[in-house]
Amino acid sequence: MSARQTRHRWPAAAAQSRASAASAASAASAASAPSAAAGPSAAAPARAASAASAASAPSAAAVAAVDLRNVGFSYPHAERPALEGVTALIPTGGVTAILGPNGSGKSTLLHLLLGLLQAQQGSVLVEGRPQGSYSRRELSQRVGLVPQNETLVFELSVLEYTLLGRAPYLDLLALPHEEDRAVAWEALESVGIAGLAYRPVTSLSGGEKQLATVARALAQAPAVLLLDEPTSHLDLANARRVLQVMAGLRAQGRTILWTTHDPNAASAIASDILLMRQGRVIAQGPLAEVLTGERLTETYGVPVRVIDNGGRPLVLVHE
Repeated sequence: MSARQTRHRWPAAAAQSRASAASAASAASAASAPSAAAGPSAAAPARAASAASAASAPSAAAVAAVDLRNVGFSYPHAERPALEGVTALIPTGGVTAILGPNGSGKSTLLHLLLGLLQAQQGSVLVEGRPQGSYSRRELSQRVGLVPQNETLVFELSVLEYTLLGRAPYLDLLALPHEEDRAVAWEALESVGIAGLAYRPVTSLSGGEKQLATVARALAQAPAVLLLDEPTSHLDLANARRVLQVMAGLRAQGRTILWTTHDPNAASAIASDILLMRQGRVIAQGPLAEVLTGERLTETYGVPVRVIDNGGRPLVLVHE
């Protein structure tokens, strides 16, 4: 069987598995539902119980993907805290851009959410649960990171590199299963580099490497995807390509939290903005409310003007 044929077997197998699961779920639902023959008297209590259950259960949409409450963190021997009193809600299914000058705590915040650093003050909730209540494996299944710079030294193929994202779902020393390969292929296709699957990852251009890193994070299937300066060091064409991929992920309803120095890149795809300066939150909320000249001037310390550009803010810096 050719590599191309094999590639298409994996998604097909996954689709068949999902279809079987859906069929089983449908059958179970039908079996548990009150029979029409039983009449209104049997159906009414079931409807009432269902309504009561729905009323008492918290809405999934009401739970923020990430809830930061008065979070503080300091590096050893630092002159000031890297994060101080950080309070913010990251909405589920939204694209939140963190903007701020160098040293404002943006990358530190992402590393804290990933569990690489621990909050020394306040609390962090991920999907309504305290971050500390997750095991390392569980947290890796819920939160994934596309780092700002990653040195790729091993001669892995792009597919093998993407499969590294499945590590949180595998036992120690276990090899990826067919379902893991299907997820990896889907991730490569979603970022548009499936055609590079068998290329050595070390042979890729800067933009291709960044997309491969995004694919690896997507293979992790995280509820929250973190990206640290994903367009830094990229030319305009590759930066645009990465932003297009992120816009596509937004359309799929994924929760994305990313850092950037470019307010106009944030304006292009973000639904929400988090402004930071010297470890503190200046403002947070919907794009149109937060990305204003006054708040950006406060954040960056230089005169900034914001004009409307076809319904999206366009940021201009005064000389």
